[in-house]
Amino acid sequence: MVPMRALTALAAALLLVACGGDEGLDRTQPQAVFRAALIAVHDGDWKTLKTLLTKEARREMERDLARLKRRLSHPEDGKIERALARQRLGERDKEEIQRVVDGGPAAALRFYVLIMPRERSPAPRGMQVDKLARTMLYAAADGTLRPVRLVQVLDKWLIADLQL
Repeated sequence: MVPMRALTALAAALLLVACGGDEGLDRTQPQAVFRAALIAVHDGDWKTLKTLLTKEARREMERDLARLKRRLSHPEDGKIERALARQRLGERDKEEIQRVVDGGPAAALRFYVLIMPRERSPAPRGMQVDKLARTMLYAAADGTLRPVRLVQVLDKWLIADLQL
């Protein structure tokens, strides 16, 4: 399976690119940005998620999602993902895989969300504080705690590291 470190640099990534997202979000509060990112991942909402990432995190996430696309393009490389798709999507698996192969990051994130088990409503599990950075944890579908690192850029918080 593709390691989804992108929510590392997504999933958490540096200067805010204002292209979509929740206009009512208080980006001066790291907890609000963290929660919005978890919801965006949960919903497979690339348009919102990419606005919450630093530039570097967005690039890393795009690379990870492109890696998923390449794996699905080759039946041998994408065996695990194809098996999960068959299990979760049934008859729609081939159609969804083709959307990823033909599409961009939004299609790959949506596919990832469709095939991976996850909590119904993601919730923060803890926080470590630093002057200019915060590391928060969330429980992944397999129960492991995964870090999300947020950084402050001027008066806004962005995700610098997010792991799916």
